[in-house]
Amino acid sequence: MTNKKPPFWAAVSYSTGSWLLGTGYWFVVLVLILAGCTGSDDIPTLIEKARQGYGKAAMKLVNAMGSADRDVALQAYKGVIDLGAGMEPWLTRGLQSSDDGVVEASAAALGNLGDSGSLPSLISVLEGEGGRSYAAAWALGEIGDLAAVPNLVRALGSDDTLLRKSAVRALVKLGPEAGGAVNAFLGGAVDESSQRAAIRVVGELRTGAAVGVLSSLTGRNRDAAAWALGRIGGEGALEPLLDALSDPRWQVRREAAQALGSLEDNKAVSALTGALDDSETVVREWAARSLETITGRQVLYLGEDGEMVPPYNLYR
Repeated sequence: MTNKKPPFWAAVSYSTGSWLLGTGYWFVVLVLILAGCTGSDDIPTLIEKARQGYGKAAMKLVNAMGSADRDVALQAYKGVIDLGAGMEPWLTRGLQSSDDGVVEASAAALGNLGDSGSLPSLISVLEGEGGRSYAAAWALGEIGDLAAVPNLVRALGSDDTLLRKSAVRALVKLGPEAGGAVNAFLGGAVDESSQRAAIRVVGELRTGAAVGVLSSLTGRNRDAAAWALGRIGGEGALEPLLDALSDPRWQVRREAAQALGSLEDNKAVSALTGALDDSETVVREWAARSLETITGRQVLYLGEDGEMVPPYNLYR
């Protein structure tokens, strides 16, 4: 998929996180379907009529958010947000539009308005066959109602990469209360992509109950599991991370070396000292950096040029 600019609504969303703005997929690209609205000068009139309670104007304003003219779409979107809760019935209708751009913008607006009353309609889009399920996932995260957790957890199992990413973001935004359901999903996940998405969530949420599942993971996601164990911390994370320092894949060893530094446990000093002889430079560097974190003393490692050097200062 080629990179695209983020859609107008991502740029003006009141609480959109940097992860969302960085996806590059949220761009409204569909045709103008607003009857009688041929330019941005018409939008203020629609806004005023919608404010006065004219339903037809309100629906036209919602449809205008799907305009191929970015200026018209942006102006309409801002108008909808300013009008507030009174637009929710019309935005719910927008979710049923045949225009994917209107569906996406309607979901975004409902997310920003934050009313749990729109959950059923958003969940219908999330689990439907349309092409904007990811927008519904994003909106559910913004609304913050835990009733959406089971639906978002199921979305982690989707083969749609963008939907999985949006579900991860939403679940993290919903907070620690979502961690148990995600951990249960992780325990049964066999697909590597879905498993990795769930690991991301339990790591970000620091779900302590996930340590056992993460420690027993095999396969290509052991590097992600090591990262998550470092985020979660605690005594239960130490032993699996020490074991990961001898993993055949250098990516796993690197994550383990980094994670052990975040644990700041003196029991890791011996294993990290041994990792200074690792065959991969990046593993040696992280071992040295973590040793410095734990011991408070400078540690040199063998750099790529054969010289003994200190770890690069990440905060320089």
